[in-house]
Amino acid sequence: MSVINAACLLLSALPESYWRVMNDQFMSDLQDMASTDSEDLASLDLHEFPPFSLEDLVSPPAKKQRLHGEDDAQTPSVFDQLFGKLFGEAAARTLALATSFWHHSSIGQLLCLVSFIKDSVQSSVRTEKQLMYVFHLIAPMLARFHSERPSCILEIVLALYNMLRTVDSTGDVSQHVDLICDFLYYIKYSLIGDAGKDEISEIISTFRTDSLLYSRLRFMVGPPKQQDLTVSETA
Repeated sequence: MSVINAACLLLSALPESYWRVMNDQFMSDLQDMASTDSEDLASLDLHEFPPFSLEDLVSPPAKKQRLHGEDDAQTPSVFDQLFGKLFGEAAARTLALATSFWHHSSIGQLLCLVSFIKDSVQSSVRTEKQLMYVFHLIAPMLARFHSERPSCILEIVLALYNMLRTVDSTGDVSQHVDLICDFLYYIKYSLIGDAGKDEISEIISTFRTDSLLYSRLRFMVGPPKQQDLTVSETA
């Protein structure tokens, strides 16, 4: 990880033409994992590894190392092994590179991540594995957006909800429901509050009502508007 961090620190000082290929590789890996999601997740014995936690998801790369005791640079951590099994070794390396790069990027470069998510990534996510891959890229960056460019964070969050709507429509969310919901509630109560409430409520209302995901996130929608209650009572 220290080698990746050093390389990304140098890469962040170079023009976009040098690091744009990283986004291309991320998209390639994202599209390659589209067809094997449910089978791979079902066959992975997660009892061999520490479970994913919200702290795993939102922590920057250096803290992920400390969380999982990666002290020996020559020995892959249990965390790295899990990423390799879940996403594939090549995709896991791309994710490590991308996360480190965006962590070291300037605020001007970080704005490119917003357009990358909205213009390229959002329309490509179809499965739960792809969604988790994107979550692991975006989550460590949200705190930085919140402190340095708060105007951008809602754009990213709405893109994440739209991706989740697409995945829910396929009935594919099954293995990481708790983590997904924990993450979205964390975003609401730690980062955005009621910002985007109407847009988020509209998206959640389109989820399959018989899904576990909807039953966990329906509280995000809040109670019906007062005018709706009045109409119901007069009817």
